[in-house]
Amino acid sequence: MCGIFAFFAREKDAFNPAELTRINTLLAHRGRDDCGAWYDKRVFLGHNRLSILDLNSRAKQPMFTEDNKVAIIFNGEIYNYIELRDTLSGAGFSFRTSSDTEVILNGYRHWGTDLPTHLQGMFAFVIYNSETQSIFTARDRFGEKPLFIYQDYSRIIFSSELKAIALCSTISKNIDYTALMQYLSLNYVPGEKTLFQEVEKVRPGTWKLYSSDMSVCTETFWQPHPRVHNSSCAAKDMDIPALKKTLKNLIDHSVRGTLRSDVPVTLFLSGGMDSSLIAESAVRQGGLQTAFCLDFREKSFSEYGNAKYAADKLNLKLERVFLEPDVLEDFFSIAAHLDDPLADSSALAVWTLAKTVGKQFKVALSGDGGDELFAGYLTYKASLLHHALRGFFPNHIRHIIARLAEYIPQNSKKVSAAYKVMRFLRAFDLPVLESHFTWNGSWLPREAKSFLSDQAVSDIKKNTPFSLLGALYMKGPDILTSLQLTDIANYLANDILPKVDRMTMAWGLETRAPFLHPDIADFALQLPAELKTGINIKPKLLLRLLAHDVFGEKISNAKKQGFSVPIHTWIKTAARPYVDELLSQQHLRRYPFLNTGTINAAVNAHMTNKKALGFEIWGLMILVCWLDNYYADIV
Repeated sequence: MCGIFAFFAREKDAFNPAELTRINTLLAHRGRDDCGAWYDKRVFLGHNRLSILDLNSRAKQPMFTEDNKVAIIFNGEIYNYIELRDTLSGAGFSFRTSSDTEVILNGYRHWGTDLPTHLQGMFAFVIYNSETQSIFTARDRFGEKPLFIYQDYSRIIFSSELKAIALCSTISKNIDYTALMQYLSLNYVPGEKTLFQEVEKVRPGTWKLYSSDMSVCTETFWQPHPRVHNSSCAAKDMDIPALKKTLKNLIDHSVRGTLRSDVPVTLFLSGGMDSSLIAESAVRQGGLQTAFCLDFREKSFSEYGNAKYAADKLNLKLERVFLEPDVLEDFFSIAAHLDDPLADSSALAVWTLAKTVGKQFKVALSGDGGDELFAGYLTYKASLLHHALRGFFPNHIRHIIARLAEYIPQNSKKVSAAYKVMRFLRAFDLPVLESHFTWNGSWLPREAKSFLSDQAVSDIKKNTPFSLLGALYMKGPDILTSLQLTDIANYLANDILPKVDRMTMAWGLETRAPFLHPDIADFALQLPAELKTGINIKPKLLLRLLAHDVFGEKISNAKKQGFSVPIHTWIKTAARPYVDELLSQQHLRRYPFLNTGTINAAVNAHMTNKKALGFEIWGLMILVCWLDNYYADIV
């Protein structure tokens, strides 16, 4: 796990090495063990290393082939690097290190652009070939590792974080108002966009090859493979014991790879099915002795009881980490690390956990990905119910029902029943896809525009924030699978994984997600809906059956919690000074494309208990922090 930064210029001597070296050091939190840089007339390669495989300095980066013609900077971990090294050794390649980085380097020499298809793991890398004056870059299948790219006529910049690009001198920084509206609706910017028009994210499962003239060839090397099921093939006709055995073997295989490390490995144990099953596999395979659980003083938010039960059953040492309101003393640091930006308030929980775990470990396993692959979110049941009910009501009645959501009283409890009903009803007049995006989002699309100036709104295309996403990802054989594919490509890749990556790497901690293995993904997405979830089917049914075999009812039947934080209350208390500072009319006047009146009205509605808008206000605070850090100097 590391931080990478690269610069590729059209003309020779077209960059300042001192400036780029300084910018590279801004990623030092991602790799606290070493910082390296190399450059020639056209290329700068910078790297910050967190040493996990081959701790020797011989594995430092940038790393070169023996003939010094090809160089690499790499962020991530390749779990099958031992098998690939054996294959490459048999093909005549020699190795000077025991690192996975050198496997990628020689793998590129051997397989060329087909290299990423051979890699199992999480990765983002830049490879420079001095002979052809070309750059090859790729990002892993699910987007576990970040990779941002800026390109104009004269240069291309690659980075693990947007901040490094934003701080390069003389680059263009124009706000993309469509992306801004999407952020306000979703808490993140979807797809390949960022808030800067000129900066994009490399899409997961994609490689790019830049030629010497800076032209680019792009290809998708992997995407999930759902299967069309025969409608007569019901779950009752399937061999459930065989499916559970297959799933257990797939999890074991993936966990075995993620345990490969030259430093100790720990685990985030929430008490839910996903992390508990990962823990069981890791303990059984002899690679885990300690786990960490995030806990809350507020009883309705705590999952410690289930986590302790699982840990005791596995004879696993469990360390308890409390999330307190004083975490907000780190607010500006947290906001800066959220980067592009990202407004998921559960980042506070991950930050708190990583701050403690990072003092003792460099690697932690997590259960991320299980909800998307096995349909664990309650939002899937909501979307299926939404789809079933829409046909019973004409448009004008659906519109009236959606407006009724405004009159449902809310409280500060964790995802209360009233809050769920409000979220469901408010999007009742939207198409299924758009309503699905709103479950985990903040402002509705029609509301998001009201936070922008008239000029900004006029610059936005007539598409809704989610229309293009639907065209790209609604490709499944059924509604449920289509929604899963949409979440894998958007919510997982642009919210869940970046949140964990940024908050843990702020403390020099690498997280690995065993569920995010392509074989597990293909297996899960090919299951019939009856073994995943439905209106009357508990979420993650097959995974739940496996968890029941291992842990019994205590874990398999536990209520889903997640990392939600009491943000509604904290906005009025511990976070109130930041609200008053960042969302004041005086402060907001710096950004003429924002509608200060609408923002002030939302803040007032929350503070006077007229509405529960904690998540929404948090998103506005993070946005203004981002603008202060990377945009205020040019407005």
